[in-house]
Amino acid sequence: MSQQSLLRDVVGALERVGVGYIVSGSIISSLQGEPRSTHDADIVVSVADLYARLLADAGEAEE
Repeated sequence: MSQQSLLRDVVGALERVGVGYIVSGSIISSLQGEPRSTHDADIVVSVADLYARLLADAGEAEE
């Protein structure tokens, strides 16, 4: 799975269950016009107990 596909899947799951998040890291820096040699994506999420269960369930549904 490509990094872009993984990021798309993770962001899709977060959005489906309504979890707040931000994406940062060199992948976003590059999209904003400041290329970097690394190609990481950092995701910060706001996870309450309910969201943790919904995310786990969303991951199982994708398999």
